[in-house]
Amino acid sequence: MPTTKNPPTPATDAHIKALRETVAELTFEAAMQRLEKITQELESGSAPLDRSLELFEEGTLLVERCNKLLDTAQSRVKMLSKSGDGYVEEDFTLPAKNAAT
Repeated sequence: MPTTKNPPTPATDAHIKALRETVAELTFEAAMQRLEKITQELESGSAPLDRSLELFEEGTLLVERCNKLLDTAQSRVKMLSKSGDGYVEEDFTLPAKNAAT
């Protein structure tokens, strides 16, 4: 007998909505900390499949949140970059880790 995918249940949809709202309130540091914990749990291989999928979904939302916060910070750095003629937009990139000086 072939298996079919079950459509999302209202409880699942409500859970996702609540998760999105919670993640949207996190600071960058809190989101990264939670993402690290999720990564550790997934890498341990001890979580059952359903839990792994929930963690993966939460992790995806956390990555999106972190990227949004980094984009916002980058935009602020561009706005605050100053030259002798006033404020100018400059590209901002982080220096490579462990770069030789």
